[in-house]
Amino acid sequence: EILDRLPSPASREEQHRIRNLRNPTVARTQNELRKVVNNLIDLYGKPDRIRIELAREVGLSKRRREEMHAGIRKQEGRRRKATKDLEENGITAPSRDDVEKWLLWKESRERCPYTGDQIGFDALFREGRYEVEHIWSRSRCFDNGFRNKTLCRREVNLAKGNRTPFEFLGHDENEWAAIQTRLND
Repeated sequence: EILDRLPSPASREEQHRIRNLRNPTVARTQNELRKVVNNLIDLYGKPDRIRIELAREVGLSKRRREEMHAGIRKQEGRRRKATKDLEENGITAPSRDDVEKWLLWKESRERCPYTGDQIGFDALFREGRYEVEHIWSRSRCFDNGFRNKTLCRREVNLAKGNRTPFEFLGHDENEWAAIQTRLND
């Protein structure tokens, strides 16, 4: 298919395609590529051909490749541990979203960074009182990666909306200082 521009993530078809990507890094990379290509088209016009070469490990030292593979193995181990714990606690056949929620739960030391609430297993997985929250709104940065997510109380997520944490709570110096303390402990 020949396109005049790469499709916007605002289109329904593109949103569906992005949701079906299994790797958030691929989604982020494709979004950055879309921005660069569309900017080049705006600047220079439509090219005859675009050739893209991607290779994560090209140019990396042996030590850096080994570190990268060790990190991947470590993350796979965390995911297995999450799956096992979820199954032991009655979540049969945990989904990718369940595993991600569990990983975020452990990363946040089972606390909501915005309120300081202790997040219990049932409140998160059975009662739905807490949910995954994008630190930088997806509508603003298109980043659906793990590093851009945390857990928070559902009503806090709704109140935050598309704002950054600072835009949401930075006007209250005491609240903002409390959040920073919780994150740095």
